[in-house]
Amino acid sequence: MVNLYVGPGLGLEYGGIGGKVEYVPVKYLGIFGGAGYNIAGLGWNAGVSYKILPGSKVTPIIDAMYGYNAVIESSSSWNSYKIYYGPSFGGGVDIRMGRRDNKLSAILLYPVRSSKFKNAYDYESQTASYSKVPPVSFSIGFNYSLN
Repeated sequence: MVNLYVGPGLGLEYGGIGGKVEYVPVKYLGIFGGAGYNIAGLGWNAGVSYKILPGSKVTPIIDAMYGYNAVIESSSSWNSYKIYYGPSFGGGVDIRMGRRDNKLSAILLYPVRSSKFKNAYDYESQTASYSKVPPVSFSIGFNYSLN
């Protein structure tokens, strides 16, 4: 069984545009951390994933993590962005590819956004032409087996 993965990707698990490391201590559990660039600067997340059918070509997963889950641009100063943090929960799949046990990982996430974010968003949407913030987010990336 592979114990360590690393790879590039997009979305919350990867800190925006960045990378993720995942350690699998037992076949049903993954522990991961990701970091990347998210328009405002460094975005990071850390969490756990439960693998429902480990070892199969397509493995459904359930994720729980904490870290960045929103970025908003302030109209009060030029080019000023603020990063907001909180938990996010979701589900998706790991699709195994090739003999080395590499995988494509895709997940749909529900970010629990803080009241600070909601207040700032309400203020900014009154002073600028903000579109509605989607209630879900995603992550997609390719994870290379290091074992």
